[in-house]
Formats: sequence, C-alpha cells, structure tokens
Amino acid sequence: MLYSTSGDKVVVAGKANFRFKVGKLVYEQEAIVARLDQLSGILGVDFLSKHGGEIHFRDRTLRLEGRCVNLVTEGYKGCSRVRICETVSVPASSECHFKGYIGGAINSAEDIEEPNTVIGNQGLMMAKVFVDATWNEINLSVMNLSAKNVKLRK
Repeated sequence: MLYSTSGDKVVVAGKANFRFKVGKLVYEQEAIVARLDQLSGILGVDFLSKHGGEIHFRDRTLRLEGRCVNLVTEGYKGCSRVRICETVSVPASSECHFKGYIGGAINSAEDIEEPNTVIGNQGLMMAKVFVDATWNEINLSVMNLSAKNVKLRK
C-alpha cells in the first residue's frame, strides 16, 4: 500500500517505464502510476539516490549528477466550472456521452478542464476535456464504475 504525506491511501494503477527530462538531462525510470491530484509527478527517494540527487529548499534548486536545476513552484492557475446542459442518468457499469458547457471564464483561449472530486466520490470517472473559449458547448464523457445508477443534475 502507498500513502501520501497526509496519511491518505494512494490508489496505485500500476507501474510503467517512463522517459522524462529534468533540466537538460534525460532519464528513463520505472515509476508507479497513480492519481496525484494537482501534481504532475514526484521524484522518489530511489531516483534521487540513484542519481546523486540533492534538494536545496532555501535556494530552490535540485542537484542531479553534479548539475543544478532550478525548482519551479507554480501558483493556483484557476479553473472553470464544467456544467451539464440537462439532467442525465448514468447507468451502472457504463459510459455516457452528453453535452455540457463551461460556467464562467476559462483561463486562456484554449484550456483543459479536469473533473473534480464530487464526480469521483459518486463512483464516476470523467475524461479531461479540451475546450476553446469560442465554444458554446463541449462534449463530456463519463464512466460509471459503481454498481448503481447515478443521476447528475443540471
């Protein structure tokens, strides 16, 4: 079992080999695949040990194999509320496609909207949606992983 720093269980989807870049250095590493909410990834102690990694919090730098990389912390970028056009019922163990719209301004001309935890708490998975500020409607894809029907209200 894998746990987050807050003590919550992290659901592991599996393992895979990844090729990624840190600064100008390219690495290949087997990594655990799991939902990390707002994070795009975590460099583990095993990776840092293998490559002589040192994190300097005061200077906001990461040292790997003798090379220094600046750490970047990004602030909150904002989000938009995805809404459905009409009340829908998603049958148990099935996938549904329906129309939705963005309730409010999006951050740029194009954006990717992600599902929130309310959807997940109902046993639903929603695909990320690429949106354009000029669109009036968007197509949503929702999968019900639970054994009961779930109603989503407009």
